[in-house]
Amino acid sequence: MPGGRDSSIVKLQFESRGVVTPQQVFFFFFVSLLKKDKVDVKEIQMLQALAARNTYDLKFRSDAARIKGMSSLKGVEGLTFSPYDRSVVVTVLYLNFEVEKGQMARVLGQ
Repeated sequence: MPGGRDSSIVKLQFESRGVVTPQQVFFFFFVSLLKKDKVDVKEIQMLQALAARNTYDLKFRSDAARIKGMSSLKGVEGLTFSPYDRSVVVTVLYLNFEVEKGQMARVLGQ
């Protein structure tokens, strides 16, 4: 099955020498950009930190919100972003929530 993510998800990469925390990303989006461009916080489904440094997935609830959110991001210095084309859903059973990344990778690798 080909890999990918839902088209309502945007990959964000911050070019910074320091670490950009999820709290900073949240504040940046929800307080600065989204309020300015009238994107309702309810239109954001999730923000997920990825393994790569300063890289996040931001998922919108609708394509209209994604398009509006992406237009808000244009021209932001130090930020690159790109939407994904499709998604693959993976369900993991019998794995505790408090699990190390290495164990999760082994389970998903099977």
